[in-house]
Amino acid sequence: MSGSKSHASRDPWRTPSPSGELGSEDRARRLQRRAEREHAARHEAERLLESKSLELFAANQRLIQLNADLEQRVEARTRQVDDARKAAVKIGATDHLTAIANRLHYSEQLERSLARGVETRRAIGLLLVDLDRFKLINDTYGHSHGDALLIAVADRLKTMARRGDLVARIGGDEFAIVIEGDNAAAVAIAADRFAEVFRTALTIQGVTINASGSFGLAISPDHCENVIDLQRFADLALYKSKQQGKGQVVLFERPLLHAYEYRQRMEAELRGALAAKCIDLVYQPIVNLQTREVEAVEALARWTDTRGAAISPAYFIPLAEQCGMIRGVGRTLLEKALLETRGWIEAKQRAGVVQRLPSRNARRGIFAGGPRCARKNRS
Repeated sequence: MSGSKSHASRDPWRTPSPSGELGSEDRARRLQRRAEREHAARHEAERLLESKSLELFAANQRLIQLNADLEQRVEARTRQVDDARKAAVKIGATDHLTAIANRLHYSEQLERSLARGVETRRAIGLLLVDLDRFKLINDTYGHSHGDALLIAVADRLKTMARRGDLVARIGGDEFAIVIEGDNAAAVAIAADRFAEVFRTALTIQGVTINASGSFGLAISPDHCENVIDLQRFADLALYKSKQQGKGQVVLFERPLLHAYEYRQRMEAELRGALAAKCIDLVYQPIVNLQTREVEAVEALARWTDTRGAAISPAYFIPLAEQCGMIRGVGRTLLEKALLETRGWIEAKQRAGVVQRLPSRNARRGIFAGGPRCARKNRS
């Protein structure tokens, strides 16, 4: 019996009982509801994920935009800083009055030009320009006219400069021009053009001024290959140009250096001689032709340098005037003249001779060393 029951329960054609049917339907509904809930949950999760993705995308877009804005602001600020730096560099390299290069920029450019000249085997010229009698123009017309004159001269120099030439103001009324050429001859030709700057008068604030200037030129590598010597040699040429007073470009030559070195040595020796009171006097008697008596003497300055060479008063008196030593020379010689004159008077008194004082004009001849005596000594 048990076997038959077991076989019957596995019969697929058997009709289930009502209670079994209800249980299956209930499980199906529960499974369906679970599936619906899972589907709804998945749908909600997908919706939330999509929403969050959209939010993240929008946030990312905003970050991209903010980053782009930040980069633009940084770039703009960088440009502003760079422009400010360039402006500061330009201001630092520009003369505040004439708007051309100043001494700092000139010095830097001259260094670079000389270095480039050595590499390229090209000639580099330094032309110094100095206005003549500029102080007189300031004193006559006022400093506003003087400033306007400097601006006008700077403008003319810039107009005459070639591309690549540097025009700078390096002092009150002194300009410098750095010129580059294939050789020294080309540089000299280019420098001569600048002598035209004073060929015509300048109208300054309604006043016509016939300004003039002096020009000194030195060229590397013909004369030297370093900045210090180039500037020194151009200065010597400028000094020679001022002495000539013709407004021409003077090219440096070695004799100018020798004369300068001699002058420097003589100035140093003259200072030493003045300190040691080694400048002597010789006396030229002034005789009354009627009485045949010596009424006075003229004191003449004489100086022998450390090498034993007699230096002419025509040289060392002007040197003392130019170097600010003429008062010291005059005082030293006056002291010597007075001491020696006193000795003569005392010697005559001891010999019982009555001393008669010379006239006022004769007494003046005792003094040596001042401007009046300097003129006599030159003769």
